[in-house]
Amino acid sequence: MHKHRNETNCVHSTRRPRHPGAANHLQYQSLVDHGRILFSITRELEALTVEAPVKIVLSTLILITEGPHMLYSQLTTGENVTPLWINKFRAIVNDAESESSRLAEKDDPHVTRFGDTMRKFRLCELSQFWDVLIGEMSFIGPRPERLDFIEAISKENNHYNLRHIVKPRPTGWAQITYGYGSSSDDAMNKLHYDLFNIKNQS
Repeated sequence: MHKHRNETNCVHSTRRPRHPGAANHLQYQSLVDHGRILFSITRELEALTVEAPVKIVLSTLILITEGPHMLYSQLTTGENVTPLWINKFRAIVNDAESESSRLAEKDDPHVTRFGDTMRKFRLCELSQFWDVLIGEMSFIGPRPERLDFIEAISKENNHYNLRHIVKPRPTGWAQITYGYGSSSDDAMNKLHYDLFNIKNQS
């Protein structure tokens, strides 16, 4: 009888107690995720209000100088490399990318009359804040990139796809600090900023 009781006690003593912090961590992570969504929506609503006059001026300038095609669409990649169509205010002439995708370059002959200024101040990206509001993009982080560029750069560095573990954003640390890139080396340098952004996002 005593032997059976001792064996039973041993069995019970080897059972692992449920970790009380696991459920709390999941609840905390859920609150963080909801907080990020709320932050993005709040900032987007503020941005839509503040940027409205700028968008009206941009639309008018493009309409006068380039015609009615004020926006142009690009097929890029979103979270987990899913296809994502984004719209930009026109900074390049019509059919500039009709044959293939092109990286921005210095003294680009395909830019419009105000294209250089729009690129310098990231004004062509203002139309994408609508994508933030509907949940296809977030507020700050890696910029969405085109699939052919991603495939080419990933062959040189397979860490490049790490930037796609989060939703893309209209702007981020790489855009603010580094500017436009025109080569795969530039893309690799901007990747460090993107990964820093992802690692330290709150």
